[in-house]
Amino acid sequence: MQPLDVSVFQLYKHWHDVAIKDVIASLDVEYGLRSFLRDLAWIRQQTFKKSTIRHAFRKAGMYPPNATACLEQLRTFNPPKEKKDTTNLSTLPRTPTKPMEVEVHLTKWEAKFTTVCSSPSRPEWESFVKGTKTVLTWFELQSSELRILQERRKEELEKKAMSRKVLRKFGGLTAKDAQQKLDAIAQKESEKEMKNQKRARDKILRDEKNEMYRQGVEAREQERLRKRKVKELTKAKQDIPPELLVPIPDPEKIWKAGQLELEKQLQEQLQREDEVEATFILDPTGDQSLTQDYIAFPPVDSNCDDSSSSESGESELYDSDKDYSWFGRYK
Repeated sequence: MQPLDVSVFQLYKHWHDVAIKDVIASLDVEYGLRSFLRDLAWIRQQTFKKSTIRHAFRKAGMYPPNATACLEQLRTFNPPKEKKDTTNLSTLPRTPTKPMEVEVHLTKWEAKFTTVCSSPSRPEWESFVKGTKTVLTWFELQSSELRILQERRKEELEKKAMSRKVLRKFGGLTAKDAQQKLDAIAQKESEKEMKNQKRARDKILRDEKNEMYRQGVEAREQERLRKRKVKELTKAKQDIPPELLVPIPDPEKIWKAGQLELEKQLQEQLQREDEVEATFILDPTGDQSLTQDYIAFPPVDSNCDDSSSSESGESELYDSDKDYSWFGRYK
């Protein structure tokens, strides 16, 4: 017997319960790991006292040695298991709750009913057993796939909740630098996604190419056999069936020609997108001044004095408030 099992663990739980109640009484609704570590020293101090340790050894019968007390504690903490007599009890029928249990019971009854059924009923019974086993197997596979997808989704959500994108661990960070870093991260993710998509497209194209190659090999072999048969019939001066006169097309060549045509169309489309076309349209209908052959400039007074000429010279400077729409307007 262990002295801790006899009396120490019970006191440990008691003082731990007291610490939790004190925290609740102080209106602290959360008692977590930090609170437990804070109270751990006080709980151990209240539990491991000299009187408690002596009482535990004495009660366990370890010191002073006491075989009677030790056996009594063994009966209390480790009672002997009673053996149930199941020889006279008949096995009760159990309702299956899982597909595997249904399959086991079905196999059992299949061996019994197959020999009992009559000749007209035996095929129907065997078909029923076979179909039921197939449905049970399919259900097991579906359940396994669903469980795997649920676990995978749960892991993704946990990773998403725990993941944090850190732009800079130490030092200051301005909004401009943060935006540049975010743009760089977004660009990397976009490039990675484009690479993944390109890899997936290449795989599909490679599989399709291999399939077309296999079909092309078979078609070419059939075409050679057809030509050989036609040659033999021609040499023997026999009638050639109409189906032998039709050549067998090569799927691989047709597929390659289609791919070349698609690449050509794609290149033409890219060239059209690269070309920049600008069209200037002059519509004089909306503005009648555009239909005039010329527009006369305003007359200049030559008899103005120097002051007026200087003022006119100053007035010749560009003024944003004036209307210069008439200047340089020709058809």
